[in-house]
Amino acid sequence: MREERLSKMINFIKSKGIVNFQELQRVFKISPSTLRRDITELANRGLLEKIHGGVKAIGGMVAEEEFMKRISKNRDLKEKIADMALDLVEDGDVLFLDASSTVYVFSLILRNKKNNLKVITTNLLTAIELSKNTSNDVIITTGRINPSTISTEDTMTINSLKDFRAVKFIFSCYGFDPLEGTYEINLQEANIKKMMFERSSKRYLLIDSTKFYRTTGMFCFRTEEIDLIVSDSMTKNMASDLESVGVNVSAEIRG
Repeated sequence: MREERLSKMINFIKSKGIVNFQELQRVFKISPSTLRRDITELANRGLLEKIHGGVKAIGGMVAEEEFMKRISKNRDLKEKIADMALDLVEDGDVLFLDASSTVYVFSLILRNKKNNLKVITTNLLTAIELSKNTSNDVIITTGRINPSTISTEDTMTINSLKDFRAVKFIFSCYGFDPLEGTYEINLQEANIKKMMFERSSKRYLLIDSTKFYRTTGMFCFRTEEIDLIVSDSMTKNMASDLESVGVNVSAEIRG
């Protein structure tokens, strides 16, 4: 319940740029003490900045620029991961693809290398890129668009996913602890990923090494539930720990 409210609150703040406390209290129908706790939590997560009398969305940019900034962050690592992950997909595969910037970068390579794919995704930009290969059958899920992720993201999205199954689910995450699993900071996005996860046969995590041991937010998937992890690099000990619980690894191994 609280995570869902926090997700809606940060999306509301991002849509406005700057919001005063009175408006947040009125829109979300919560007490001043609850609002203070919510604002403190979101500020601690680095999602907003407290200002006099209200809050300010960090970044203050239009939605597509915000998503493009996420794509450009560690872009070299994302592209390395995308190249490594290409062999996971075969012509004719049925895929769930999440709304992450890492998977979007993967789609840029995938569109020119594989054919006759059936893709179900929530991300509009990923769908557009893959549909440029006219042999592909690309489906965008229904639902309200979240401007910060350029993707459909609400209960309609989750319900529409119940009509599909996929051979492979390819996704990223906000953070990962090899002894625990994946973490997300957006409740709706986490629930959408859970539906894709449940309705796929194989689950492949694409994650750059800067996200290791980041455990802020909502726990999502246990490590041992993931079939394979693709990363730009990881330590020998981490790779050994993952393989000991049945998780395959594709990464540059360092001492």
